[in-house]
Amino acid sequence: MKFVLVGIPPDRSGRGVAPDHRCFGVWGQCWAQHEIRPAEIDPEVLAWVMHRWLGLRELPADRAVLLFEFPDVEIKPRRFRFVIDHGRVDVCLKNPGHDVDLTLGTSIRTLAMIYLGQIEPDAAVRSVAIALEGS
Repeated sequence: MKFVLVGIPPDRSGRGVAPDHRCFGVWGQCWAQHEIRPAEIDPEVLAWVMHRWLGLRELPADRAVLLFEFPDVEIKPRRFRFVIDHGRVDVCLKNPGHDVDLTLGTSIRTLAMIYLGQIEPDAAVRSVAIALEGS
């Protein structure tokens, strides 16, 4: 494998090296993967990064509440909700008082592996690594 060193752009903003940074990220995910341990995963951080990449186009409603439950996580960050309202997603660590439309129960490790692309979501549901309940 050949690496190309990239110089700092004249404006020092880093915009000119963004595509190269993405290449390093992809390379790192492919070659630096290791067994993910639940203790290495912060549920609050995972929820925050996931909400930014949630695909809303297939969502059959303008408003929905998704509840994520992790039975293998300590009590405080065990649950979080995505409150989706007309294309906007809010992450709630406390119950906002809305009815839940879909509950997703899984281990924190399984959800992190799905987010990282190491497990396909459909395969996780078929293998019962993820339990879905609701509409």
